Amino acid sequence: MTGCRSISIISAAFARLVICAGVRPAADGEPICKREGAEKYAPLSFHCFRHNFTTMMKKANVAEAIARRIAGHKSIVISDIYTHLGEKVMLDAVQAIPHIIDVPERSAE
Repeated sequence: MTGCRSISIISAAFARLVICAGVRPAADGEPICKREGAEKYAPLSFHCFRHNFTTMMKKANVAEAIARRIAGHKSIVISDIYTHLGEKVMLDAVQAIPHIIDVPERSAE
């Protein structure tokens, strides 16, 4: 889907919509959607939904292959870029690991 003209049109229409709704300020003389640099995408852009959608699928434990196919990602690397799990999700995953080694307490002799 990257580079698709239809996605560009949808993205620009979404940007105009959130600007008209007052949710996002209009950029002064800048393109609606930036495509370069560290601040690659304007806040609350149509592209943000792709990141959110991929993240929600991962949090819902959708199989990797299925999540990738639905999102249109051709590789796990791209899918990982679009996934933002956060510290709490990782902490919960670590805490879910069962205690593999149960070391008995030593008695004081």
